[in-house]
Amino acid sequence: MFKPSIEYVSTESVKVQQFAEALKLQQAAQDFRREVEYREAFEQYCQWYYHAAQQTQQEFAATENDVNFFGWFCSSVR
Repeated sequence: MFKPSIEYVSTESVKVQQFAEALKLQQAAQDFRREVEYREAFEQYCQWYYHAAQQTQQEFAATENDVNFFGWFCSSVR
């Protein structure tokens, strides 16, 4: 039967410190990946929004010269 030594169980042992450091590095890497994914998704959203706004402005500019049919029907109200 295995009996752990006190050195192995102690929080000050080298193996425990190395394991804790490895966990911290893994957590930092995971946090970094999440941050990169978030920023990439936000950049994609900003690009989509920019293009949608630009398209809307172009469509609006194209309709400014159209005939105002609604104005014809409402002109009698004035």
